[in-house]
Amino acid sequence: PSPAMFDMSKLKWINGQHLRALPVEDFATRLGEVMVEKGVVQTADAKFVRHAAEMLQQKCDLVNDGVAQLKDILAYQLQHSAETDESAPQILGDDFAGLVAAIVESHGKGEMPTGADAEAKFTDWVKAIGKATGRKGKRLFFPLRLAITGNLA
Repeated sequence: PSPAMFDMSKLKWINGQHLRALPVEDFATRLGEVMVEKGVVQTADAKFVRHAAEMLQQKCDLVNDGVAQLKDILAYQLQHSAETDESAPQILGDDFAGLVAAIVESHGKGEMPTGADAEAKFTDWVKAIGKATGRKGKRLFFPLRLAITGNLA
């Protein structure tokens, strides 16, 4: 008999398929437990955990992936990008506050795509933000990226 061989990348992929197929509540429970263990949150049943699970579930092959991705999101670097990226002054000087206000308003109205179908709806949402602010192309995409991610790269 030959020794058993495990393809770790295949196992990780299978695990990811399982995690993405779970009801979001189940994924949130698993993610919350790891987030408490890693010191990201104090309680696993926090409303924040549910929102994080909705945002991260489709991107995780392992539950720990969600924690790492969330830490990256929470390390939002807008100030650093504004101080170090040579294109930031131009972006910030072009009514960046107005664009951010439109994003916040859209989010407040529940228009910003979230959950499993967020990726499919994102392009339409970006177009709506562009229409609301009179922006398109690089004048829309670069400041939008900076506002959402804190990065220009």
